[in-house]
Amino acid sequence: MTISPDARWKNADLELANARIELERTKVGRGKLSTLRDKHEAEYNVALQDWSRNKTDEALTRMRDARSRLNTVQELLAEDAVPYARAEAELARCQAQMTQVEVVLQAIELAGALGRQQEYFSDDVRHLQSTIVELMDRLRKTADAWEALHLRQYALAEEAGLSAVQLQRKVEAWGFDPNPLKLVLTPTQIVGNVPAQRMFKFPNAVDGSDLAQYVKRVVMQGVTNSQTDKAPGSAEAGADA
Repeated sequence: MTISPDARWKNADLELANARIELERTKVGRGKLSTLRDKHEAEYNVALQDWSRNKTDEALTRMRDARSRLNTVQELLAEDAVPYARAEAELARCQAQMTQVEVVLQAIELAGALGRQQEYFSDDVRHLQSTIVELMDRLRKTADAWEALHLRQYALAEEAGLSAVQLQRKVEAWGFDPNPLKLVLTPTQIVGNVPAQRMFKFPNAVDGSDLAQYVKRVVMQGVTNSQTDKAPGSAEAGADA
């Protein structure tokens, strides 16, 4: 039979309360014995002094009686030490048990909070994965369109008998910004059978945080992979581009 957390707490609390009551009862009894011992000890000291001054039979009897009463109380105190120690030990055990129960109850509550937080995290991860897939797909399509527009300048330059650089300089000479013609995905030279690699000048990260830099690297790699995936089957085409 499974005991509920509330029942465990109530049981531990009841045991602790009983242990405190028992120790308090034992303390009261021991206090009374201690008071009685002090009284008999004082009576014995007085009787001892009387006998020391006047060694009569009556004084000796009083001293012996006082000593007997004192010994009796001291024996009772010695016997009471065992149940008193047991009561203290039981209280310590109940206090430790209560602490454990409270800690376990807090751990149960913590487990629930952690479980919910892990669900939130999993939901965020799934949403992030879905978003990344969607955005990477859009980014690759944009990169393809960007590259196609960039390659158009080579055709335009060829029509005028110019190189791409010469065409860019003329755009600049006319007072326009030629940089968009340069900040592009461009193929590198093919060496042997190595497929063309694409170079991409990626904009700076939103901020300087490690996370932003990591996202920048991941996206750059995604774009590069997207372009490189096309190259092995069409290396010559890449060289012509």
